[in-house]
Amino acid sequence: MKRSMVIAAGLATLGVVTYLGSQLWAQQPGATPAPASPKVGLINMAVILKGYGKFKTYNDEIEKIRLQYDKQHQDMVTLVKQWQEFASKPGATQADREKAEEAIKTCKRRLEDNEAEFQKARAKKSDEQMVQMYREIEEAVKAFAAPNGFHLILHYSEPLTEADKYSAPNVQRKLVGPGGSGGVCPTYFVGGMDVSADVVRQLNAMYPAPATAAAAAPAGKQ
Repeated sequence: MKRSMVIAAGLATLGVVTYLGSQLWAQQPGATPAPASPKVGLINMAVILKGYGKFKTYNDEIEKIRLQYDKQHQDMVTLVKQWQEFASKPGATQADREKAEEAIKTCKRRLEDNEAEFQKARAKKSDEQMVQMYREIEEAVKAFAAPNGFHLILHYSEPLTEADKYSAPNVQRKLVGPGGSGGVCPTYFVGGMDVSADVVRQLNAMYPAPATAAAAAPAGKQ
């Protein structure tokens, strides 16, 4: 029953969007006259992100953060093992064992702090990257749209393989999602409307990925 209501709400949303779309090009007082035949395009965000060279750069930045905190984690784990070995060595006194126990407690607290700091640093960087990447995509779409005569370009997200496209979670996302988000998912469109590849080229031209560092030259003979 609940799912039926959600789907019904989604259909109602689509009806509102259709109505608004029919009014979109109506001339408003003081507005620029609407084109007689608006040109509309679509971009698939999955295609955009896969083809965007800087997307890997963004992932590499997150990986650097992970490696930094992972090293601190491994160093602390090694220290815990060393204290455990110290406490269990032959001839260890009660004082030695108590000292080791306190040190291990401190190390475990530091491990928890390190994990929390990593999650915070990763989330902060990820949020910054998400906003920056969206702005870059937005600017690339604008730069492509105007000279190519597009009046409206919409984005959607669809997996790149048939298996993923028709997987139960993806189908559920498309059936139920629009009812809650107010968004729409294209069910059919002619191939020429999807300008994802064109926007990818525009995006990479405007925001090229940093060149990878050249491999170090072999040391010369002494």
